[in-house]
Amino acid sequence: MTLRRALPILTVLLLSAGCASEAVEPPGLEATVAAEPTPTPSPTPAGAVLEPSDPDLGIVFEDVPQLEGEQVDVYNTVAAYQKEYWRMMRTNELSPGFDIVASPELRTMMQGVATQNADQQLTLGGVFHTSIGAVVVEGGTATVTVCDDYREVTGTDPAGTYTSQEIGLENLASQLTLGPSVGDAWIVLTGSPAGAC
Repeated sequence: MTLRRALPILTVLLLSAGCASEAVEPPGLEATVAAEPTPTPSPTPAGAVLEPSDPDLGIVFEDVPQLEGEQVDVYNTVAAYQKEYWRMMRTNELSPGFDIVASPELRTMMQGVATQNADQQLTLGGVFHTSIGAVVVEGGTATVTVCDDYREVTGTDPAGTYTSQEIGLENLASQLTLGPSVGDAWIVLTGSPAGAC
């Protein structure tokens, strides 16, 4: 089946992200702003993680943890990233949401996957299960372990529709690294393999 040719990219999408380059200020931006007192943000209450499951999109978040403070913001950023990843796998197009939650390097990689899958007329459907855990925030960086579960995912190409087992999708874990973005937000910078899950 022609579907197998695309799988190496599909299954390593989150795992093969390279290191992010350092942020570079665009040339010609030298504005001076008068310093004003910065309001102190109030801490995020414990358990304020958003429930990001979306039946219409076909994504289910499992084992949603109770977190507090910056961990909540990190979790919610990764949840948004996972939704945009699954949306891309279903549509073979990058949504504008990736501009907010992913580094330029990850967006470039995602665009490559979307283009290859579209060229092969390959799309994924069904229900994608994912869980986000081991949220660690240290200073200006954060790490998170994500488990992607493809048990109810199907693949379709011009020759037919296949189960995730038939197309070789395996449940995979990855460790994501996040850094600060604009307005005290977080952005996913890199991903690396973390074994099966």
